[in-house]
Amino acid sequence: MGEAVVRSMLGELSSQLSSSLFGEIKLVCGVKGEFQRLNELLSSLECAILDSEMQPNRSNQDRDRVKKLEDLVEDIKVVVDDFQTEAKRQLVENRFTDKVTRICSRPAFLYKMSHRMQNIRKRLNDIASNSEALNFSVPDQNTSLVHTNLSRETTSFLGESADVFGRDDDKERIVHELIGNSSTERLSVIPIVGMGGLGKTTLAQLVYDDERVKQVFDMRKWVYVPKHFELHDMIKRIIGSLELSTDASLQDLKDLLQEKLMGKRLFIVLDDVWNIESLGWDQLRNLLLVSDVGSKVIVTTQDENIAKMITSMPYIDRLELLTEKATWDVFKRWACRSGEEWDQEIIEEIEKLVVEKCKGLPLAAKALGMALSTKEVDEWLSLLKGRVWETGQGEHYVTRVIRFSFDQLPSYMKRCFLYSAVHGKQSFSKDDLIHQWMAQDMIPVSDNDQLEDKGNQIVNELSARCFFHNIRYVDSLDNTFCDMHNSIYELARSALGLKFSEINLATENIPAITRYVQLYDSSNAIPKFPKSLLKLNKLQTFVWLCGNVDSSSPIRDISPIFSSFLSLRTLDLVSTSFEVLPRTIERLRHLRYFRMHANNDIKGLPSSICKLYNLQTLSLAGLEKLEKLPEHIWKLLSLRHLYITSRQNSFPEKGIGCLTSLRKLSINCKFLSSLPNSFQKLTNLVDLRIWCCPELSFRETNLQNLRNLQRLSISDVPKLREIPVGLQDAAPTLKFLSISICSGLAALPEWLENFESLEEVRVEKCPNLTSLPQGMRRLTTLRELHITEGSPELMRRCQQGTGEDWPKIAHVRKIFLGGNLITPRRINNLVMKNK
Repeated sequence: MGEAVVRSMLGELSSQLSSSLFGEIKLVCGVKGEFQRLNELLSSLECAILDSEMQPNRSNQDRDRVKKLEDLVEDIKVVVDDFQTEAKRQLVENRFTDKVTRICSRPAFLYKMSHRMQNIRKRLNDIASNSEALNFSVPDQNTSLVHTNLSRETTSFLGESADVFGRDDDKERIVHELIGNSSTERLSVIPIVGMGGLGKTTLAQLVYDDERVKQVFDMRKWVYVPKHFELHDMIKRIIGSLELSTDASLQDLKDLLQEKLMGKRLFIVLDDVWNIESLGWDQLRNLLLVSDVGSKVIVTTQDENIAKMITSMPYIDRLELLTEKATWDVFKRWACRSGEEWDQEIIEEIEKLVVEKCKGLPLAAKALGMALSTKEVDEWLSLLKGRVWETGQGEHYVTRVIRFSFDQLPSYMKRCFLYSAVHGKQSFSKDDLIHQWMAQDMIPVSDNDQLEDKGNQIVNELSARCFFHNIRYVDSLDNTFCDMHNSIYELARSALGLKFSEINLATENIPAITRYVQLYDSSNAIPKFPKSLLKLNKLQTFVWLCGNVDSSSPIRDISPIFSSFLSLRTLDLVSTSFEVLPRTIERLRHLRYFRMHANNDIKGLPSSICKLYNLQTLSLAGLEKLEKLPEHIWKLLSLRHLYITSRQNSFPEKGIGCLTSLRKLSINCKFLSSLPNSFQKLTNLVDLRIWCCPELSFRETNLQNLRNLQRLSISDVPKLREIPVGLQDAAPTLKFLSISICSGLAALPEWLENFESLEEVRVEKCPNLTSLPQGMRRLTTLRELHITEGSPELMRRCQQGTGEDWPKIAHVRKIFLGGNLITPRRINNLVMKNK
């Protein structure tokens, strides 16, 4: 993007601010489109700023100019947001009354805003008149995500082993250690050691999915290890129940783990181990010793000292670099389009450059292949010889490859990727990340209803380009998580610079430029927020992890947050211990995302929370003592994602059912006995999850009119007797159905055959569900069926070839019985014959 385009954007923005918002403001009466154009301009300017910041060797004067523009864009966003918030307030207040109020009837508001607008226009004109000096260079901002060769879906399974090259010998060696070793040791540890990007996780996945390994062990578990090893969290990960009650003590978890492992031959992978304290490992190992003789643990790590600490093996094998041939094979797998013909002379030169750049690292070869797959082969040579490879001479060569791949991303996708580092380099929830991108206005779409869909496309695109990996389901609610490789995280963290600060309560100096903060509590620190933190009046994201729940003197008063961070868009309070949420939370007018997860003390919420008119995501999951939701929750008309844990036994009709923008709803209320009929108004709902509701019977509601529902999960609802008949309204749209721990359910309905879009069905621990409906054979779109332990009769009836229900499901591409993949024998025209 040249200087003329930047000047054009600045001029148009100034014009928009003058004509639409200043003067006679008709906010409620039809300038929504003009606000949309304003937001598009702001987004484009933010992308221009990002690309300018990423350019090397810029002078201090250039950086100062860009910083002024960035500050101005932030201030404009706040002003625009204030107008839109006022419009939303009026819409809410007028919704259930005959009174209609206009912004123009609030002179105090207009007077205040007019002065802010005058100041912004002056600053905007000053920058526009000197924009030649900004020297912007921004790539094409086309937000289309249609890329050849980038649609491969990443899952927890490695997929075809043809995608892995040069690791056959390593795989066979480790498989032999697992199943061919006649050792009488009860528990032995096999380390896979190697530098970042070498393919340790991929090799472990190859071994984990090997059929020979599956047949030997009674139980297999894959556990991604957090960087900071905590026994409490690790046990929950091994059990596979991250949603367990936060009240569960460490001893309760130990007892549960040993109960599950007792006498079973265990195979567990601990992936990406960074820091296992000797005491922590010893405790975990002792818990695993209740398993049967011959149990095995694979540990992947970059640290050879960790490997030596946890294994009794007399030697440590380090994973070697790929051969040049294997490196080239990996690159070709991801760079080449099927059927494409190459000029042999050019390809030989490209092969030489690729091998040189990637240095035998599969991550680098794959990332480079994905980056070049969107380019024509004729461009490859110039790109591989470009100046990007000359910069950052001190960088590791993997980092250079990743940086090259990063440079090929559209600017809006760069912003999304960089923000991902705020989550840390451990596993993170895909939906949660998308919701935070939305909160920061990082997803560029013209139709607001497509935000989540576009966010999913961005995650898939970043995964295809190797920035994320290992996308998978992790719990009974089918929450989707993904990981970020350490080298990739370091790139994102470095690019964010001072805008992102990780602090604790003892941190004294926090840069004023900081916009994103992650606070890790310190149990021996003074129980109050650092002064330098409370000075960050432009802070946009505040994440408070493990809010001193283990501290002897925790912070009880969090009101300073609400008086200091008035520009906040994301507030994430994880495992906090305060008892009162201050009513001053209403001051956070720009807040889009608020998560207060696993607070075991709070019993009520202030009514003022219902004045957060921009709130899109509200997560109250794990609030075991919360008595009820605020009475006026219906005012949160922008709410799209709601997660609830409370003690109430019913929801009022004028409540959640009025939140017509909702797309995702998760309910976990152990005393809830019924759902209101107003739920039928939730016609935009896409994802409904009801779990741990032992008193809920569905007798008073049939969940009708959910005409956009795509995912339905019902778990631990023992009084469920039948699938609500109203769900037939979702027949054209439902893609995913999961029923688990529902002991009262005896049958799936025959009308299930009408669900023409259904792709995946999961049944777990439903002992009285003994057969499948006849119409299953007519579900021609069904590609996955999971029937797990706890439904013994149903599993028997679904056995390949011999089970009574086998003909109903033989057309399904993937069938999992008890966690094992059954490959159906293909019979020509099977579906037609069974009709």
